[in-house]
Amino acid sequence: MTAPRRTVTASDVREILNYFGKCPLCGYPARASTYTARFDDGSTEEQIVATCGLPCGWNGPADPTTMTGTEPVPKPSRKPLPPNVPQLTPRPDRATGQMR
Repeated sequence: MTAPRRTVTASDVREILNYFGKCPLCGYPARASTYTARFDDGSTEEQIVATCGLPCGWNGPADPTTMTGTEPVPKPSRKPLPPNVPQLTPRPDRATGQMR
């Protein structure tokens, strides 16, 4: 039996400022961001994706490699939200075109 299909209702991308990983293809320093997605069933998934700083074209999942050995520091949002409010961007409903 297949799992029920989920729809992304909101998403957020935040750059990790203290990420110090390297590209596995060319060894050049890479950048990383945290991608967060909220689904219509209420679940949330988060991924860290790194991208090469040179145009070699590599990108892929990454561990949060930081120089300080602490948790990765995401780039601050433009507007801080109150506690318990997810920092996700709402998406329009496909059927109605209205924001959820």
